[in-house]
Amino acid sequence: MLKTMIKMTQEEIETHLLGVVTSQYFSLKASLKQYGSMGETAITKELIQLYDMETYIPIDPDAMTP
Repeated sequence: MLKTMIKMTQEEIETHLLGVVTSQYFSLKASLKQYGSMGETAITKELIQLYDMETYIPIDPDAMTP
């Protein structure tokens, strides 16, 4: 159950989501260097899918239990 959601603008949510996604895989720079335009296409598709499906909602870490 979500206790407290962080109030963020849409731009802040998108920026945060981009950071989370890229830090979990390759860094964006390394991915683009290794995979070029195919990497850019894959990253874009992944971000759009996560955004469209509303799979990620930032919450206040202080409100989480250990």
